[in-house]
Amino acid sequence: MFDDGTLMIRNTRESDQGIYQCMARNSAGEAKTQNAMLRYHSLPAKPSFVIQPQDTEVLIGTSTTLECMATGHPHPHITWTRDNGEALDGSRHIETSSGLHLQSITLRDHGGFTCHANNSQGSVHATANIIVQAPPQFIRSPMDQVVLEEHAVELLCEAEGRPPPVILWTKAGRRLPVEGRHTVLSSGTLRIDRVAQHDEGQYECQAVSPLGVRKVSVHLTVKPKEKT
Repeated sequence: MFDDGTLMIRNTRESDQGIYQCMARNSAGEAKTQNAMLRYHSLPAKPSFVIQPQDTEVLIGTSTTLECMATGHPHPHITWTRDNGEALDGSRHIETSSGLHLQSITLRDHGGFTCHANNSQGSVHATANIIVQAPPQFIRSPMDQVVLEEHAVELLCEAEGRPPPVILWTKAGRRLPVEGRHTVLSSGTLRIDRVAQHDEGQYECQAVSPLGVRKVSVHLTVKPKEKT
């Protein structure tokens, strides 16, 4: 404001528009001008991001928000899409004025979410990845088995999680060497070839990841080979 009372607004923005009034006051009283309306007219401008969504690591079952805000004239319209082509889950993926809120995260939420800002002057988009972390859980568990001596047997064990868990096998509390007759398949299943009597006993499958360890036990019974 200048000494003569003139008000100058530099770098005007939309928030400056409104009703202004000049007031003069001294010991004898005060005087006011009539209201003056300031209207803001912006030049057309394509959208540009004020806040872009960022890659986010989140634990399964929890919630998070991908923030996304844009400016432009006319004010841009914000929409969201998934990079895998799937539609948003309207019951858990909630679009707000500041971004996309994801509730009760599942493994299916893992992947890219793209924020689109559009107006009559153009469009911009930005993608962020939801990195879902989940502790191990078994999807196939071994069952007690009876096998004939010198035959082969497979003890099923398969687990999932993010990051993917590593499958380890133990027998009587000791790590089982994966060599010779013992093979751990890519699924996690333990295969024992040419089963011998000393293979009988309690086995344990362990699914190990940085988020935890899950264990399941199984008993193998070996029937002696019939003598001829």
